[in-house]
Amino acid sequence: MRIYLRILSLVIGSWLLFAPILIAQDQQVLVEHYSIEDDLSQTAINTVIQDSRGFLWIGTQDGLNKFDGYNFTIFRNQPLDTNSLSNNYIHSICEDSNGDLWIGTNYGLNKYNYDEGRFVHFIADPAAENALKEDEVYYVYEGSQGYIWIKTLSFLSRYNPNTGRFRHYEHYNDVFNFVSELPTFSILEDYKGVLWVGTKDGLHFFDRELEIFKRYVHNPSDPTSISSNRIKYVYEDSK
Repeated sequence: MRIYLRILSLVIGSWLLFAPILIAQDQQVLVEHYSIEDDLSQTAINTVIQDSRGFLWIGTQDGLNKFDGYNFTIFRNQPLDTNSLSNNYIHSICEDSNGDLWIGTNYGLNKYNYDEGRFVHFIADPAAENALKEDEVYYVYEGSQGYIWIKTLSFLSRYNPNTGRFRHYEHYNDVFNFVSELPTFSILEDYKGVLWVGTKDGLHFFDRELEIFKRYVHNPSDPTSISSNRIKYVYEDSK
């Protein structure tokens, strides 16, 4: 039996390098690579998702790529086109419940409307209440209520698509009301609707009633505390 794996160059994590060890010896693994020569915009890849239509979206440090299994379509900023991507450095991609894409870039948040085939920009304006506070968007996530959660360097923001309004959560020194200033690694909403945010400075959860964040941190004197404050990923199991 032959197993085909399509691997985007430089996407491979260290665990994938050992994948053949986990496959029976009588199976042959064939790996197909894609690079700039295959029309990928760049091989420095920050994020990959597959949307509900089956397309792969690859966010690189120089462009957004759409892959249909055969060909790449590249989206980049076009200075004279306000409907193009706001910036070519892609940090995060999220598909919402309507099938539209939200893209976090080095300069603003973008919403890609499939029906219209254009990008809508959300650019920072620190003086405006209903705008982003910072332009570098590191993480984008849709919660169960349809809110779009956006993590920048110093803020976690919640965007309501129905009202077009942002709600911002700042960094506080009080550990019981705290969102890390450092870039977020992971955001997850669990089955109870609790939002969990993994950062370089602890694991945070959102108290909806109080509208504040609380956090778990490592305590060297407590063996039951979280083992490290550097959280790369949050996952909910079947229980």
